Amino acid sequence: MRGRKIPLKDAFGRPFRYLRISLTDRCQLACSYCMPERLQMAPRRDLLTYEEILSLLEVFVEDLGVEKVRFTGGEPLLRRGVLDFLHRVRERFPRLPIGITTNGLTLQEHAPALKALNISVNVSLDTLRPERFHALTRREGLERILVGIARAREIGLRLKLNTVLLRGGEEDLLPLVACARDLGVPLRLIEFMPVTTARAFERLFLPEDEARAIIETRYPLVEEGWDGVARMFRGRDDPRIRVGFISTVSRPFCAGCTRLRLTATGRLMLCLFDREGYDLKPLIRPRLDREGLLRWMGRVIRRRPPGFAAMKEEILSDENQPLLTMRQIGG
Repeated sequence: MRGRKIPLKDAFGRPFRYLRISLTDRCQLACSYCMPERLQMAPRRDLLTYEEILSLLEVFVEDLGVEKVRFTGGEPLLRRGVLDFLHRVRERFPRLPIGITTNGLTLQEHAPALKALNISVNVSLDTLRPERFHALTRREGLERILVGIARAREIGLRLKLNTVLLRGGEEDLLPLVACARDLGVPLRLIEFMPVTTARAFERLFLPEDEARAIIETRYPLVEEGWDGVARMFRGRDDPRIRVGFISTVSRPFCAGCTRLRLTATGRLMLCLFDREGYDLKPLIRPRLDREGLLRWMGRVIRRRPPGFAAMKEEILSDENQPLLTMRQIGG
């Protein structure tokens, strides 16, 4: 470690400690709320190489004070050579908290390696109903995901389940709470965000309060506090139940957000509601310009928008399709 960390703060004084890196925009699923029916995938030559990602990690962790990293996609475990890459990351940063978010389709085969590398795993799971799963993802595979989750728990992999709250999925909530309880893992319920068009948001948005009321018809909850951006609850009558709400829309946490996102093609996203981001590839191709990147970061970070809390009216009135979808940005 070089030990010359530069405090990285935006114009509102918010520090950045958490970097989410998308490894690919490809995925075996085609979730309707994540991507349009037809999405042009980035050419492979445009994706950051593993060497480039490692070089960037060194700058962000050693010079800019990032304290936590999560790899996302698309489906990160779909990228060729990913386990070798993760091994290299762990060798380089033996104490860095590392996580990965996956759709779970290949979790059964990857779980032992992820556990050996001390990588925590978030599995996206929006329903336990096969017909609902197919409607949401336009694919099959629910049973494979559930088998993978069971295998991960069997070997003691650190695991969380992530569910996007969607109108039309209300009847999924109680079964998902029971499933997470029986597995002994936290369930995190994430409000659908208007990263797609405002029209889709109005049709699909299910707020935390409504979801919590449904859950409490069977499982009364007691608030525990915060785990990052998730407001955590436990079951009043069954402490095995742990439910977290990530409520960007109804309870914005923008003032305390410490996240940066890096797309698979090298665009730095300062906020999920940043419509385009900033291309840092010229600073790492053909080789990393470390000092130039540090100067660039110092300038760009000041342009971070205030976030959803301050931009809500503008965001919800915008009928235009965003320049980048969630699948391109990274979950």
